[in-house]
Amino acid sequence: AKAVEVSCSGRQRSAMAYQMLAAALWATCIPTVVVAHPELPTPLIIDTDMSTDVDDVVAICMANELTRRGEANLIGIVHDTGLLEGVGAVSVINHFYGNDEIALGAFMGTFDNGSEILANGNWQSTGGVDEGQSTARTTEGPYVKNLVRDFPSPVKNYSQVPDAVSVYRNLLASQPDHSVVLASIGFLTNLENLLRSRPDEISSLSGVELVSAKVKRIVVMGGSYPNSSHLFGSVEHEWNFGGGAAPGSKAPSPESASAASYAVGRMPASVEVTFLGYEVGDQIFTGGRLTECAPANNPCRKAYVDMQGLGKNRQSWDPATALFGILGVSLDDYEFVGQGGRCVVDPTSGADHWESPSVAPANQKYLALKATRAASVAGQIDALLCQPPANGLADPVQV
Repeated sequence: AKAVEVSCSGRQRSAMAYQMLAAALWATCIPTVVVAHPELPTPLIIDTDMSTDVDDVVAICMANELTRRGEANLIGIVHDTGLLEGVGAVSVINHFYGNDEIALGAFMGTFDNGSEILANGNWQSTGGVDEGQSTARTTEGPYVKNLVRDFPSPVKNYSQVPDAVSVYRNLLASQPDHSVVLASIGFLTNLENLLRSRPDEISSLSGVELVSAKVKRIVVMGGSYPNSSHLFGSVEHEWNFGGGAAPGSKAPSPESASAASYAVGRMPASVEVTFLGYEVGDQIFTGGRLTECAPANNPCRKAYVDMQGLGKNRQSWDPATALFGILGVSLDDYEFVGQGGRCVVDPTSGADHWESPSVAPANQKYLALKATRAASVAGQIDALLCQPPANGLADPVQV
Protein backbone atom coordinates (compact mmCIF):
# COMPACT_ATOMS: atom_id res chain seq x y z
CA ALA A 1 0.00 0.00 0.00
CA LYS A 2 1.17 3.51 -0.75
CA ALA A 3 1.81 5.77 2.22
CA VAL A 4 0.66 9.02 0.63
CA GLU A 5 -2.49 9.86 -1.28
CA VAL A 6 -3.85 13.25 -2.20
CA SER A 7 -7.49 14.05 -1.57
CA CYS A 8 -9.37 17.20 -2.46
CA SER A 9 -12.94 17.75 -1.31
CA GLY A 10 -13.23 14.02 -0.69
CA ARG A 11 -12.07 12.97 -4.17
CA GLN A 12 -9.15 10.56 -4.45
CA ARG A 13 -6.64 11.16 -7.21
CA SER A 14 -4.57 8.44 -8.83
CA ALA A 15 -0.79 8.75 -8.79
CA MET A 16 -0.65 9.53 -12.50
CA ALA A 17 -3.42 12.12 -12.31
CA TYR A 18 -1.74 13.66 -9.30
CA GLN A 19 1.46 14.39 -11.19
CA MET A 20 -0.17 15.55 -14.41
CA LEU A 21 -2.59 17.86 -12.58
CA ALA A 22 -0.19 18.78 -9.78
CA ALA A 23 -0.27 22.54 -10.21
CA ALA A 24 -4.07 22.67 -10.08
CA LEU A 25 -4.26 20.33 -7.11
CA TRP A 26 -1.76 22.24 -4.99
CA ALA A 27 -3.49 25.50 -5.83
CA THR A 28 -6.94 24.32 -4.77
CA CYS A 29 -6.47 21.98 -1.84
CA ILE A 30 -4.15 20.88 0.91
CA PRO A 31 -3.06 17.25 0.56
CA THR A 32 -3.98 14.76 3.23
CA VAL A 33 -1.35 12.23 4.19
CA VAL A 34 -2.88 8.80 4.68
CA VAL A 35 -0.70 6.53 6.79
CA ALA A 36 -1.09 3.00 5.52
CA HIS A 37 0.98 1.47 8.35
CA PRO A 38 1.41 2.95 11.82
CA GLU A 39 5.07 1.98 11.83
CA LEU A 40 5.94 4.01 8.73
CA PRO A 41 9.39 5.59 8.93
CA THR A 42 10.04 9.30 9.24
CA PRO A 43 8.61 11.50 6.44
CA LEU A 44 11.44 12.63 4.14
CA ILE A 45 11.73 15.48 1.62
CA ILE A 46 14.77 15.67 -0.68
CA ASP A 47 15.95 18.95 -2.22
CA THR A 48 18.16 18.24 -5.25
CA ASP A 49 20.01 20.04 -8.06
CA MET A 50 19.89 16.96 -10.29
CA SER A 51 21.95 17.52 -13.49
CA THR A 52 24.89 19.35 -11.93
CA ASP A 53 26.38 15.98 -10.96
CA VAL A 54 25.31 12.36 -11.14
CA ASP A 55 25.56 11.66 -7.41
CA ASP A 56 22.10 13.24 -7.10
CA VAL A 57 20.82 10.34 -9.21
CA VAL A 58 22.35 7.83 -6.82
CA ALA A 59 20.75 9.57 -3.84
CA ILE A 60 17.28 9.59 -5.45
CA CYS A 61 17.55 5.98 -6.65
CA MET A 62 18.70 4.86 -3.21
CA ALA A 63 15.87 6.75 -1.46
CA ASN A 64 13.34 5.17 -3.83
CA GLU A 65 14.69 1.71 -3.10
CA LEU A 66 14.51 2.30 0.65
CA THR A 67 10.94 3.58 0.20
CA ARG A 68 10.10 0.41 -1.72
CA ARG A 69 11.46 -1.62 1.20
CA GLY A 70 9.45 0.35 3.73
CA GLU A 71 12.60 1.75 5.36
CA ALA A 72 11.97 5.28 4.08
CA ASN A 73 8.86 7.42 3.65
CA LEU A 74 9.85 9.69 0.77
CA ILE A 75 6.92 12.11 0.57
CA GLY A 76 8.42 14.78 -1.70
CA ILE A 77 11.31 15.81 -3.93
CA VAL A 78 11.95 19.39 -5.03
CA HIS A 79 14.43 20.54 -7.67
CA ASP A 80 16.43 23.65 -6.81
CA THR A 81 17.80 25.14 -10.06
CA GLY A 82 16.14 26.68 -13.10
CA LEU A 83 16.83 23.65 -15.28
CA LEU A 84 13.59 23.05 -17.15
CA GLU A 85 13.77 19.25 -17.31
CA GLY A 86 15.61 18.59 -14.06
CA VAL A 87 12.43 17.58 -12.26
CA GLY A 88 11.54 15.42 -15.27
CA ALA A 89 14.63 13.30 -14.61
CA VAL A 90 13.51 12.93 -10.99
CA SER A 91 10.09 11.76 -12.22
CA VAL A 92 11.75 9.15 -14.46
CA ILE A 93 13.47 7.59 -11.44
CA ASN A 94 10.37 7.68 -9.25
CA HIS A 95 8.35 6.04 -12.04
CA PHE A 96 10.94 3.30 -12.50
CA TYR A 97 10.55 2.37 -8.83
CA GLY A 98 6.75 2.59 -8.94
CA ASN A 99 6.62 5.72 -6.76
CA ASP A 100 4.73 8.23 -8.92
CA GLU A 101 2.76 9.42 -5.89
CA ILE A 102 5.81 11.22 -4.45
CA ALA A 103 5.06 14.95 -4.61
CA LEU A 104 7.29 16.93 -6.99
CA GLY A 105 8.07 20.63 -7.12
CA ALA A 106 10.64 22.89 -8.74
CA PHE A 107 12.49 26.18 -8.47
CA MET A 108 11.48 28.14 -11.57
CA GLY A 109 13.87 31.06 -11.55
CA THR A 110 16.76 31.64 -13.92
CA PHE A 111 19.58 30.62 -11.55
CA ASP A 112 21.72 27.80 -12.99
CA ASN A 113 19.24 27.15 -15.79
CA GLY A 114 22.15 26.12 -17.96
CA SER A 115 22.15 28.94 -20.47
CA GLU A 116 25.96 28.82 -20.46
CA ILE A 117 28.45 26.00 -20.90
CA LEU A 118 30.08 24.97 -17.64
CA ALA A 119 33.72 25.77 -16.99
CA ASN A 120 35.02 22.31 -17.88
CA GLY A 121 33.42 22.63 -21.31
CA ASN A 122 32.43 18.99 -21.67
CA TRP A 123 28.72 19.27 -21.03
CA GLN A 124 26.01 21.84 -20.90
CA SER A 125 23.31 22.03 -18.25
CA THR A 126 20.89 23.82 -20.51
CA GLY A 127 17.23 24.50 -19.97
CA GLY A 128 14.75 26.84 -18.42
CA VAL A 129 12.76 29.72 -19.77
CA ASP A 130 14.33 33.10 -20.51
CA GLU A 131 13.06 35.85 -18.25
CA GLY A 132 10.25 37.69 -20.03
CA GLN A 133 10.04 35.06 -22.77
CA SER A 134 7.66 32.16 -23.30
CA THR A 135 10.02 29.94 -25.28
CA ALA A 136 11.73 27.16 -23.35
CA ARG A 137 15.30 26.24 -24.19
CA THR A 138 16.09 22.63 -25.03
CA THR A 139 17.83 20.68 -22.28
CA GLU A 140 21.36 19.48 -23.04
CA GLY A 141 23.32 17.64 -20.37
CA PRO A 142 25.26 14.53 -19.53
CA TYR A 143 22.15 12.55 -18.61
CA VAL A 144 19.01 14.65 -17.97
CA LYS A 145 18.01 15.00 -21.62
CA ASN A 146 18.50 11.29 -22.24
CA LEU A 147 16.48 10.22 -19.21
CA VAL A 148 13.56 12.51 -20.01
CA ARG A 149 13.55 11.54 -23.70
CA ASP A 150 14.17 7.79 -23.45
CA PHE A 151 12.35 6.73 -20.28
CA PRO A 152 8.64 6.88 -19.37
CA SER A 153 7.48 9.28 -16.67
CA PRO A 154 4.36 11.32 -15.90
CA VAL A 155 6.36 14.57 -15.57
CA LYS A 156 8.79 15.85 -18.21
CA ASN A 157 9.54 19.43 -17.10
CA TYR A 158 8.74 21.97 -14.44
CA SER A 159 5.70 23.34 -16.26
CA GLN A 160 3.89 20.22 -14.99
CA VAL A 161 4.60 20.67 -11.28
CA PRO A 162 3.99 23.35 -8.64
CA ASP A 163 6.73 25.65 -7.43
CA ALA A 164 8.97 24.17 -4.74
CA VAL A 165 7.87 26.47 -1.92
CA SER A 166 4.18 25.57 -2.28
CA VAL A 167 5.11 21.87 -2.23
CA TYR A 168 7.24 22.38 0.85
CA ARG A 169 4.49 24.30 2.63
CA ASN A 170 1.76 21.80 1.69
CA LEU A 171 3.77 18.78 2.75
CA LEU A 172 5.00 20.29 5.99
CA ALA A 173 1.55 21.56 6.95
CA SER A 174 0.13 18.05 6.49
CA GLN A 175 2.65 16.30 8.77
CA PRO A 176 2.73 15.84 12.54
CA ASP A 177 4.78 18.32 14.54
CA HIS A 178 8.54 17.74 14.68
CA SER A 179 8.34 14.72 12.37
CA VAL A 180 9.92 15.59 9.01
CA VAL A 181 13.52 15.15 7.83
CA LEU A 182 14.77 17.43 5.04
CA ALA A 183 17.79 16.29 2.99
CA SER A 184 19.38 19.19 1.11
CA ILE A 185 21.72 17.80 -1.56
CA GLY A 186 21.92 20.78 -3.89
CA PHE A 187 21.75 24.54 -3.77
CA LEU A 188 19.79 26.15 -0.95
CA THR A 189 17.58 28.30 -3.19
CA ASN A 190 14.37 26.51 -2.22
CA LEU A 191 15.19 26.49 1.47
CA GLU A 192 15.89 30.21 1.39
CA ASN A 193 12.55 30.85 -0.32
CA LEU A 194 10.75 28.55 2.12
CA LEU A 195 12.19 30.39 5.13
CA ARG A 196 11.23 33.72 3.54
CA SER A 197 7.68 32.59 2.81
CA ARG A 198 4.76 34.28 4.56
CA PRO A 199 1.51 32.90 5.96
CA ASP A 200 -0.93 31.93 3.20
CA GLU A 201 -3.97 29.79 2.44
CA ILE A 202 -1.89 26.66 3.06
CA SER A 203 -0.79 27.59 6.57
CA SER A 204 -1.12 30.52 8.92
CA LEU A 205 2.54 30.04 9.85
CA SER A 206 5.47 31.82 8.25
CA GLY A 207 8.17 29.70 6.64
CA VAL A 208 10.41 29.88 9.70
CA GLU A 209 7.50 29.00 11.99
CA LEU A 210 6.42 26.11 9.75
CA VAL A 211 9.92 24.62 9.66
CA SER A 212 10.24 25.06 13.43
CA ALA A 213 6.90 23.34 14.02
CA LYS A 214 7.14 20.43 11.56
CA VAL A 215 10.81 19.60 10.91
CA LYS A 216 12.85 17.56 13.36
CA ARG A 217 16.11 17.34 11.42
CA ILE A 218 17.80 18.84 8.36
CA VAL A 219 20.83 17.21 6.75
CA VAL A 220 22.83 19.42 4.41
CA MET A 221 25.44 18.44 1.85
CA GLY A 222 27.38 21.68 1.71
CA GLY A 223 30.53 23.39 2.84
CA SER A 224 33.82 21.98 4.09
CA TYR A 225 34.75 21.61 7.75
CA PRO A 226 36.02 23.10 9.93
CA ASN A 227 36.35 25.70 7.14
CA SER A 228 36.55 25.96 3.36
CA SER A 229 39.75 28.02 3.24
CA HIS A 230 41.72 27.14 0.09
CA LEU A 231 39.38 24.24 -0.64
CA PHE A 232 40.45 24.24 -4.30
CA GLY A 233 43.52 26.47 -4.32
CA SER A 234 42.21 29.99 -4.59
CA VAL A 235 38.57 28.79 -4.60
CA GLU A 236 37.17 28.95 -1.09
CA HIS A 237 33.56 27.90 -1.59
CA GLU A 238 32.10 24.43 -1.84
CA TRP A 239 29.78 24.01 -4.86
CA ASN A 240 26.42 23.98 -3.07
CA PHE A 241 27.37 27.10 -1.10
CA GLY A 242 28.73 29.14 -4.00
CA GLY A 243 28.68 27.27 -7.31
CA GLY A 244 26.86 28.11 -10.51
CA ALA A 245 28.87 31.19 -11.58
CA ALA A 246 29.87 32.09 -15.14
CA PRO A 247 31.85 29.45 -17.09
CA GLY A 248 35.60 29.61 -16.64
CA SER A 249 35.25 31.77 -13.54
CA LYS A 250 36.51 30.77 -10.11
CA ALA A 251 34.33 33.44 -8.56
CA PRO A 252 31.36 32.38 -6.46
CA SER A 253 27.80 32.77 -7.67
CA PRO A 254 26.00 35.59 -5.84
CA GLU A 255 22.72 33.65 -6.01
CA SER A 256 23.94 30.40 -4.46
CA ALA A 257 26.18 32.11 -1.89
CA SER A 258 23.45 34.41 -0.62
CA ALA A 259 20.90 31.55 -0.57
CA ALA A 260 23.23 29.34 1.47
CA SER A 261 24.06 32.14 3.89
CA TYR A 262 20.41 33.02 4.44
CA ALA A 263 19.13 29.45 4.79
CA VAL A 264 21.93 28.21 7.05
CA GLY A 265 21.87 31.34 9.18
CA ARG A 266 18.13 31.34 9.77
CA MET A 267 17.43 27.73 10.60
CA PRO A 268 15.18 27.65 13.69
CA ALA A 269 17.03 26.67 16.86
CA SER A 270 14.48 23.90 17.49
CA VAL A 271 15.61 22.02 14.37
CA GLU A 272 18.69 19.79 14.49
CA VAL A 273 20.96 20.58 11.52
CA THR A 274 23.80 18.24 10.48
CA PHE A 275 26.25 19.09 7.71
CA LEU A 276 28.16 16.62 5.55
CA GLY A 277 31.07 18.51 4.02
CA TYR A 278 32.93 18.09 0.76
CA GLU A 279 35.74 16.21 2.48
CA VAL A 280 33.42 13.35 3.49
CA GLY A 281 31.78 12.44 0.19
CA ASP A 282 35.07 13.00 -1.62
CA GLN A 283 36.37 9.78 -0.02
CA ILE A 284 33.37 7.57 -0.84
CA PHE A 285 33.21 6.17 -4.40
CA THR A 286 30.10 4.44 -5.73
CA GLY A 287 28.03 3.70 -8.81
CA GLY A 288 30.50 1.90 -11.05
CA ARG A 289 28.89 -1.41 -10.16
CA LEU A 290 25.69 -0.33 -11.93
CA THR A 291 27.31 -1.16 -15.28
CA GLU A 292 27.30 -4.87 -14.38
CA CYS A 293 24.55 -5.24 -11.75
CA ALA A 294 21.74 -3.30 -13.46
CA PRO A 295 20.04 -3.78 -16.85
CA ALA A 296 20.08 -1.22 -19.66
CA ASN A 297 16.51 -0.15 -18.88
CA ASN A 298 17.55 1.10 -15.44
CA PRO A 299 17.68 4.94 -15.52
CA CYS A 300 20.14 5.01 -12.61
CA ARG A 301 22.58 2.97 -14.68
CA LYS A 302 21.92 5.05 -17.80
CA ALA A 303 22.65 8.34 -16.03
CA TYR A 304 25.87 6.99 -14.55
CA VAL A 305 27.14 5.63 -17.84
CA ASP A 306 26.25 8.88 -19.64
CA MET A 307 28.30 10.95 -17.23
CA GLN A 308 31.04 8.65 -15.96
CA GLY A 309 31.40 5.97 -18.59
CA LEU A 310 31.20 2.21 -18.17
CA GLY A 311 32.20 0.84 -14.79
CA LYS A 312 33.48 4.12 -13.38
CA ASN A 313 32.72 5.29 -9.85
CA ARG A 314 31.93 8.81 -8.70
CA GLN A 315 32.30 10.53 -5.34
CA SER A 316 29.24 10.21 -3.13
CA TRP A 317 28.53 13.54 -1.48
CA ASP A 318 24.76 13.39 -2.00
CA PRO A 319 24.19 9.64 -1.44
CA ALA A 320 26.06 9.72 1.88
CA THR A 321 23.95 12.70 2.98
CA ALA A 322 20.66 11.10 1.95
CA LEU A 323 21.61 7.80 3.58
CA PHE A 324 22.25 9.61 6.86
CA GLY A 325 18.96 11.47 6.56
CA ILE A 326 17.03 8.23 6.06
CA LEU A 327 18.78 5.68 8.26
CA GLY A 328 21.07 7.71 10.50
CA VAL A 329 24.73 6.78 10.74
CA SER A 330 26.78 4.02 12.25
CA LEU A 331 29.24 5.37 14.78
CA ASP A 332 31.61 2.75 13.41
CA ASP A 333 31.75 4.85 10.24
CA TYR A 334 31.31 8.44 11.40
CA GLU A 335 31.68 10.74 14.34
CA PHE A 336 29.80 13.94 15.12
CA VAL A 337 31.92 17.06 15.49
CA GLY A 338 31.23 20.61 16.63
CA GLN A 339 28.05 19.91 18.60
CA GLY A 340 26.46 23.14 19.70
CA GLY A 341 28.45 25.24 17.25
CA ARG A 342 27.18 26.57 13.97
CA CYS A 343 28.06 26.85 10.30
CA VAL A 344 28.53 30.40 9.04
CA VAL A 345 28.41 31.05 5.27
CA ASP A 346 29.64 34.31 3.79
CA PRO A 347 26.79 35.74 1.66
CA THR A 348 29.19 37.08 -0.96
CA SER A 349 31.96 34.50 -1.25
CA GLY A 350 30.11 31.34 -0.21
CA ALA A 351 33.06 30.46 2.04
CA ASP A 352 32.10 28.72 5.27
CA HIS A 353 33.61 28.24 8.70
CA TRP A 354 32.56 26.60 11.94
CA GLU A 355 31.81 28.85 14.85
CA SER A 356 32.43 27.33 18.27
CA PRO A 357 29.59 26.90 20.81
CA SER A 358 31.12 29.53 23.08
CA VAL A 359 30.52 32.14 20.37
CA ALA A 360 26.94 31.29 19.37
CA PRO A 361 25.39 28.10 20.79
CA ALA A 362 23.20 26.38 18.21
CA ASN A 363 21.59 23.03 17.38
CA GLN A 364 24.12 22.16 14.68
CA LYS A 365 27.00 19.74 14.07
CA TYR A 366 28.90 18.15 11.20
CA LEU A 367 29.93 14.62 10.27
CA ALA A 368 33.50 13.37 10.05
CA LEU A 369 34.26 10.07 8.31
CA LYS A 370 36.45 7.76 10.35
CA ALA A 371 39.69 6.52 8.82
CA THR A 372 39.33 3.39 6.65
CA ARG A 373 35.51 3.52 6.76
CA ALA A 374 34.81 4.91 3.29
CA ALA A 375 34.48 1.41 1.81
CA SER A 376 31.86 0.49 4.41
CA VAL A 377 29.62 3.41 3.45
CA ALA A 378 30.21 2.82 -0.26
CA GLY A 379 29.18 -0.81 0.11
CA GLN A 380 25.88 0.17 1.70
CA ILE A 381 25.10 2.60 -1.14
CA ASP A 382 26.07 0.21 -3.94
CA ALA A 383 24.03 -2.60 -2.42
CA LEU A 384 20.93 -0.40 -2.59
CA LEU A 385 21.66 0.62 -6.19
CA CYS A 386 22.03 -2.98 -7.33
CA GLN A 387 18.69 -4.12 -5.89
CA PRO A 388 16.13 -4.30 -8.73
CA PRO A 389 12.75 -2.59 -8.05
CA ALA A 390 10.72 -5.82 -7.80
CA ASN A 391 7.39 -3.99 -7.46
CA GLY A 392 8.27 -1.02 -9.60
CA LEU A 393 7.26 -0.03 -13.13
CA ALA A 394 10.51 -0.80 -14.89
CA ASP A 395 9.14 -0.46 -18.43
CA PRO A 396 11.49 -1.92 -21.05
CA VAL A 397 12.98 0.80 -23.22
CA GLN A 398 15.68 1.00 -25.84
CA VAL A 399 18.69 2.91 -24.49
